[in-house]
Parts: sequence; structure tokens; C-alpha cells
Amino acid sequence: MTTGDLNRFFEKMLRSNPPGMYKGKVLHLYYITQVAVRPPSFVIFTNAPKGVTTNYQRYIQNKLRSAFGFEGAPIKIKLRLRK
Repeated sequence: MTTGDLNRFFEKMLRSNPPGMYKGKVLHLYYITQVAVRPPSFVIFTNAPKGVTTNYQRYIQNKLRSAFGFEGAPIKIKLRLRK
């Protein structure tokens, strides 16, 4: 999959279920990129990595599985602060 396809999916997913607030501020998830294939690993750039809950990370993993055919594969997600 290309980074463009991945980010179009990511934007659509964020519109349907936005991440919410963290410490009184809007939590922004800016973009996603795939960094490894085995296992599928992704980095998401955000304004507050600690604000992305485990449940929301699981939601992203499940959406990635259904959209890109990763059924049964472990998916790793790392959150990075965008400066």
C-alpha cells in the first residue's frame, strides 16, 4: 500500500470517529506511515502521544485489519510527537 492510500484511509477513519480531547485540548492525529512489513508496523504523528488511549489504538488496528487485509496479523502502532 502507498502512503497516500494509507493517509486517505486514515483521514476517512478520523472523520467517522475523531479521537477527542486530551487535557482540555483537541487531540490531533496528523498522518500515518508504515515503517515495517513483518509484523505490519505503523507510526502515527500526533500533538499528544499520551493522549491516544489504548482503546483508540485498538480501534485503529481493527480498521487497518479490515481495510487492508491484515486479518490475524499482529499490528504494531507507535505514536510520535509532531514538532
